[in-house]
Amino acid sequence: MEYRPADLELLRRAAFGRCRAAGASVEDAQDCAQDAIASLLAHPEVEHAKSWVATVAYRRYVDACRLRGREGSAGLMPAAAGTTAEPAGPEEEVVGRAHARWLVGTLVRLPASTRSVCSAIGTGMARHEVADQLGLTDRAVESHLTRARRSLRTLSLGG
Repeated sequence: MEYRPADLELLRRAAFGRCRAAGASVEDAQDCAQDAIASLLAHPEVEHAKSWVATVAYRRYVDACRLRGREGSAGLMPAAAGTTAEPAGPEEEVVGRAHARWLVGTLVRLPASTRSVCSAIGTGMARHEVADQLGLTDRAVESHLTRARRSLRTLSLGG
């Protein structure tokens, strides 16, 4: 089906409104609505475009929230804009070095494939890049990271 620009704008507004009603920021709602419109244009067989676009946008928002939750619980979220870290005192540096030594020593206990994933992520690679480089699926990379976090958490508790 072909959509006129005015029709697409109405659909985008409906998707935007659905995301905002779910609690999305203006930026997140705009991103999700735009993704939903792009997805609609890639699926010309859709019959009920307004509800379909709103549902796709909402699901994109939920997926983004889940991803942020996982990254936040793994300590992967960037610092909030405008915040600066205070310089560490000598005590914090010593504790930080001791923690780093413990972490390196603990990582050797993980399976080689999990260490490879952690190492690649540690260099700043995106998950999909790690998956491509190591010949894994995105889900397998996520599973390795989850197992690594779980193992490190257990070992830090003395398990």
